[in-house]
Amino acid sequence: APTGDLDLAPGSGTLTIDSDLTFTGPQTISTSSGNLTISAAAGAGVVVNAASVDADFTVQSDDNATMIVVDGALNNLAFGSTVLGQAFLNIQSTFTGSTAGEETDFIFIGGTATGASGDTTRLTGMLLTTNITTQTATENIANITTFRIDEPGITDNLTGDITRASTVLINGIPTEGETNAGLLVDGGTSDLAHIAVTNNDVATGLSTILKGVTVAADWIFTLEKQSATLGGVLMQVIGEVTNATSLIVDVWGGPPATTDTSGSLAAANYFVGQHDGNNADADMAANSNGFAWGEIDSGGNRLTRMLLKADDGELHLGNTTIADLAADDEDDILALRAVRRETALGGFVDSEWERDNPYQDYDKLREMSLVGERDEAGFFLYSVQKRIAFHEDAMWQMFNEMMDMARALPHSMQAQLSGRMQKRLEAYGG
Repeated sequence: APTGDLDLAPGSGTLTIDSDLTFTGPQTISTSSGNLTISAAAGAGVVVNAASVDADFTVQSDDNATMIVVDGALNNLAFGSTVLGQAFLNIQSTFTGSTAGEETDFIFIGGTATGASGDTTRLTGMLLTTNITTQTATENIANITTFRIDEPGITDNLTGDITRASTVLINGIPTEGETNAGLLVDGGTSDLAHIAVTNNDVATGLSTILKGVTVAADWIFTLEKQSATLGGVLMQVIGEVTNATSLIVDVWGGPPATTDTSGSLAAANYFVGQHDGNNADADMAANSNGFAWGEIDSGGNRLTRMLLKADDGELHLGNTTIADLAADDEDDILALRAVRRETALGGFVDSEWERDNPYQDYDKLREMSLVGERDEAGFFLYSVQKRIAFHEDAMWQMFNEMMDMARALPHSMQAQLSGRMQKRLEAYGG
């Protein structure tokens, strides 16, 4: 058989081989100039490693010996690096943008996708869908996901500033749909958390006692379907056992309105509405509950302690365990007058009946739980229920004193009292 080099001078024609071309050892196919082109017949293809043996395929660039690598034994591939045993596709390299401009992208996917006639379920720029099978083993797996994004490892060599840095940027919101969103989470029929936020430096110790889904100990926030069949949203904010303020909402804006009408809005606004199930709103019935506040007890029950009616703003407060103050030795009327002065900004007209009021003292009122703890500016809060109860007890105290005075009157003077007063005296032995 012929051996040695096979040379075809330029213009000398075409080399036609009507059988397999086999090299008995390492060989190189190259051109001294121009392109090296391999073409297959129309409808055919170019196959590399047709025998499916353990042979690798590598494409090198000017500065990267592993620009494209197909590993014949591991059955995986890589771009810009060697293959990884744990990844079917490994894209990894060091890249520097070569065109001076405004943007550099490590991976750029662009173009135009035009749907075919009948593509009515989905038109997607990029689809990630995987099936994941675990090993048959006694072990735990920390995370199983379709898509994971790590934070960008930024080395800041600028003398200026990085205006925005983020792990994910949604750059714009579509406007062409009947409904549009920057981020849409379609939970299908799932009743599990649609969004969950975790932090690995948190350990709440919670898992199953919450009102919603089972959580991990490092979860701090969930959004999930409130009712399995009726929709709505359940938001759970989760803190550690020593966290006394697990949720804080700060609202910043311009000067709030100062009007006091049914149409007035505020710096923070909360409204509830009712719909008719047919894309129209509806008026709420009388006594409709608008907002509720309360506690979740040790049995997992939601117990309402404050309720605001939606239709007329009627406020309901929970009953509290407050001792009957009318029967003690305190002068509830003078105490209330002192509270009124302590919580007002002035403008009072002095009365001879409140001179040397022994209750006109913050510490005394604080001892009676009628005022709260002062801050550095002198402001304090007070219990509404306590104050209401004190008003009621003061009236009852006054009533008892009036009845005692009425009982001490001669019968001729008792006859001049109101009918209600005379009935009370008669009923209670006056």
